[in-house]
Amino acid sequence: MIALLVSILLSPLMMFVALLVLVIAILALIYRAVRRRSLKRWGLVALASLLLIFVFQGISSALYPSLQRERASTPELVEEESKEETPTEDAEEAQTTEEEAAKEEDADAASSTSASSDANEEGGDSGGYDATVRVTRVVDGDTIRISPAIDGIDEVRLIGVDAPETKEPGCDVQPYGTEASEFTTEELQGEEVNLQFDEDRDDQYDRLLAYVHKNEEMFNETLLEEGYAQVYIVDPNDQYEDRFEEAQAEAQGAQRGIWSLPPAQLALLTDRGNGIGGSGCTSKATPPPKAPPPQQPPPEPEPDPDVPPAPAVPTPSSGADCSTGVKDVPVVPGSKGDRDRDGIACES
Repeated sequence: MIALLVSILLSPLMMFVALLVLVIAILALIYRAVRRRSLKRWGLVALASLLLIFVFQGISSALYPSLQRERASTPELVEEESKEETPTEDAEEAQTTEEEAAKEEDADAASSTSASSDANEEGGDSGGYDATVRVTRVVDGDTIRISPAIDGIDEVRLIGVDAPETKEPGCDVQPYGTEASEFTTEELQGEEVNLQFDEDRDDQYDRLLAYVHKNEEMFNETLLEEGYAQVYIVDPNDQYEDRFEEAQAEAQGAQRGIWSLPPAQLALLTDRGNGIGGSGCTSKATPPPKAPPPQQPPPEPEPDPDVPPAPAVPTPSSGADCSTGVKDVPVVPGSKGDRDRDGIACES
């Protein structure tokens, strides 16, 4: 209650302080607009300052004119003060009118600047894209190929994000890399998208650098919100840095995507200054050498038709062929060659 009374009594001073804050907010809006940064916070500060100016202006107008009327009611000073103060009051009223008009103009300019900034942050609500292309192939979670090519380049790297690697030469696929690639493929493959460039349009690998918009939504931000990538800002392309940090914080809080991985797997990602990752490349394991095929045994030589076959070895059950020259062969009694049925064939 006391603070309210003090604020009312000091309304001219409070109005001056609010005006000073408004001027600072307008200068900050101009600076951040030049830097292509978010204007939302300073726009709110400017509007709040303007509202306070109007409030304290009304309080001051309602409070101090009543005091002046009380002074003018004194009989000795009525005629003299009315003569002296009438021109002054007219001048003050004219000056107040001019100040209010100037403040209204400042408020309109601030509102227009804030609205323009919000439209830019939404990624082209006014249609201010740099190119419209079709995605022909997804390389990995944060890299695509487009048609038609722009300035002879058909590969686009998404600005401000880093998805787990799947195609780095000599390195294993990083954790959640396959999922990130599949998500980008599902969302962008064959789709028509809009590209928005920042200050640097390409990188050292001869790839375009762009913010990719699909159906009025920035896909770079979607990757961060769903946990398929981490924030990776490379100056001077930092137009949406604050916005990307907020999207990543949301995914971390909800433990989506890479933020649900155990620490051992997070350590295998690339360190982009977000408190996770390491060198980022785990060398592929060398596969063991293949075993030599089993050697085939040499083929058996075919029999020469001119050479007579070797004599069959007699057995007890089949008897013996005495014409081959064998002698005294044990056989089944009465079988071939055993004439006397004594179990010995071809007796000598």
